[in-house]
Amino acid sequence: MAPPKNSAGNELHVERRKQVLKRTGLSHSHFYKLIELGLWIRPFKLNTRSVGWFVHETDALITARTGGATTDQIKAIIKTLEAEREKAFKQMMEDMGLPVMSR
Repeated sequence: MAPPKNSAGNELHVERRKQVLKRTGLSHSHFYKLIELGLWIRPFKLNTRSVGWFVHETDALITARTGGATTDQIKAIIKTLEAEREKAFKQMMEDMGLPVMSR
């Protein structure tokens, strides 16, 4: 099976929390506060003990924050990124011939 792709057709690469924190320079507590406030995209589970983010999502949010995006703009970006995740999941399930369960 080919690696999953985002809506731009790029392969999806995952990074763990430690990598995201290193790239952003944010502290653990501030990072999770941003998630709580809806100013950073929520992680997804990799297994029972670890989570991850797609690299392109982190890239988009770093670009937005360094570009001076407003809180509302960042929230809109996150909403779009979350919709892309859902779309990629549904497409993968369809490609595999599996039913898509509603959440």
